[in-house]
Amino acid sequence: NIVVTTTHTHSGPNTVDVFGKDANADYISQLKTKMISTIKEAFDNRGEGELEFAAGKLEGFAFNRRFIMSDGTIQTHPLKGDPHIIKAEGPDSKKVDVLCLRDNEGNVKGASVTFGCHATTMQRDNTKISSDYAGKVSDYLARLLGCDNSVLFFAGAAGNICQVNPMDLSRTEVGLAWA
Repeated sequence: NIVVTTTHTHSGPNTVDVFGKDANADYISQLKTKMISTIKEAFDNRGEGELEFAAGKLEGFAFNRRFIMSDGTIQTHPLKGDPHIIKAEGPDSKKVDVLCLRDNEGNVKGASVTFGCHATTMQRDNTKISSDYAGKVSDYLARLLGCDNSVLFFAGAAGNICQVNPMDLSRTEVGLAWA
C-alpha cells in the first residue's frame, strides 16, 4: 500500500499558480521523479518488521492564530501584546504522534511524526526555500532514533494553528533559530 499525503511550508517553491506567481515546473518535475524513485526504493527494500506507536503532548509550541477582540471581531494574527485581545477563538495544538518501523533485528527502518502547526517560522520576507520546523523535527527524530532514513513529517490539523503566541511577550517565534 502507498500513502500519499501533503504538508506545506510557507517558504517553499510554488507547486500551483497562486498569488500571481506561477508554479515551479522544474521543482514539480523533480518532485515526481523523486517520489517514484522513493517508492521503488521502499519496495525493493521491503521486509518484515514491527510498528511502534507513541502519542504525547507538546505544549507551548502551537497556538490558535485567531483571537476574539474587545470590539467583538475575530482577528487573525493580532500583534503581540495587543491590549484588545480577549481570548483565542479556538483550541491550541498539543498532540504529537510518532510511528516507528523496526526490522526484525530492532533497527529503525523509518518513522513518521505528526503535529498540527503551520510551517510559518521563517520571516515573511524570507526568500530562501526551507523545510521550516518540519524539517528540523524530522532531522531531530532521525538522530534520536539512530535512523539513517528520513523521518516523514505529517501536518496534523493546523487550519488555525501557528507557532506564534501573541500573549507571550518573552519570545519571538520566527526565524531559523526558532525552527
